[in-house]
Amino acid sequence: MTCLFFFGFVTLLAFSPEPEVAIVIGMIMVPPGLFLFLLGITMTMQFVAVDGATNPPRVSFRLPKAGSAPLAPMMLNYRTMNANAISRVDVVLRPNSAAVGGCERLYHLRTNDGDYYFNSVWFSNWILFDEFLVRQEIETRVGSPDEIMDAVDIANEKRSFLESEMRGCGRVMKWVLVFIAFTGLTVALFGNAGDRRGGLIAVAIATSALGVVPMIRNYRRLK
Repeated sequence: MTCLFFFGFVTLLAFSPEPEVAIVIGMIMVPPGLFLFLLGITMTMQFVAVDGATNPPRVSFRLPKAGSAPLAPMMLNYRTMNANAISRVDVVLRPNSAAVGGCERLYHLRTNDGDYYFNSVWFSNWILFDEFLVRQEIETRVGSPDEIMDAVDIANEKRSFLESEMRGCGRVMKWVLVFIAFTGLTVALFGNAGDRRGGLIAVAIATSALGVVPMIRNYRRLK
């Protein structure tokens, strides 16, 4: 999506007879693209790895602490610890259309160094992690958010941002892109001959970006 925004901005700037129009559109489109790019980099930097061959077994991860939303790489924490440093793992189940089988598993690692979390949407190796927990006999509680009552931070961390604010961001982006598409179409139909190409380019860029908006608006939406 960031590439789409930057490509569209550069294209519009190159072909528009009025560069100031392209600059205004770029100021609207580029910041959301940069934000999503930074968020995507942060998500891809997260990892969880287990090593059962060592004695004692060890767990390495780069994860956010519970109670925070990982919006930038500096909000992630890299740790390597013995398995016995994990006192308990709470696994919260909740509906999520983006997850395999429509059910997301949110893991809260309760460790001697604080609480960390990750979810099965971003980690394809969560089954291996479950098997590791069983082998190491680490206490694991599985249930819905209502069933795990003492995990208060579950109601405040990732769900708060990535289920509420992300949908709000998607709605704002939708109407901004609709406005750009409508304005570009108006220019293409009724503007001067020199402006029509820029109007058509703006329409093409905005309608292409609109295809990504539903993914943002539906991100982790509960059913």
